[in-house]
Amino acid sequence: MANITAVVQKILCGRNFIDVKNAEEVLKKIIEEEEIKIEFWPMADASGIFWYGPSQKQPIITVNPLKEKQEQIFTLAHGLGHYFLEHKRQFCCVNQKQISLAEDQADIFAAVLLNSIEEVLATRQAEISA
Repeated sequence: MANITAVVQKILCGRNFIDVKNAEEVLKKIIEEEEIKIEFWPMADASGIFWYGPSQKQPIITVNPLKEKQEQIFTLAHGLGHYFLEHKRQFCCVNQKQISLAEDQADIFAAVLLNSIEEVLATRQAEISA
C-alpha cells in the first residue's frame, strides 16, 4: 500500500490555495487541475463512483446529489483517492478482496486529504490574522 500521507502531502505541496475558502473548493481545484470530470447522478444507495469514460482515458468522479453535502465532499475526496492511488481502471478482473482493499485505501486517503486541507486552511487563516 502506498504511503497515503506522503501521497497527500505531494498533492498539496506546490499548489496555490490562496483563492479558496473551504475543503470543497480545494477538492474542486485539484480535480480541475488533474482534468478529472465531475458528474452528478442520483443513485439508489451509492454515494458515488470513480470510473474512466468510454475511452478509458477520462477519469470521472460521479457524485450522488441526493446525499448530504458533507457526504458529497467525502465522495470527491474518495474518488481522488482512487485516482492518485492509481487503482485499476476496471474492477472486472480483480477479486472482491482487492476491491475491498481499494475502497478502504480510498476511504483512508479521503480522511487524510480532508484533514490535511483543513490544517492548511487553518494555518493560512492564522497567518492572515497575525
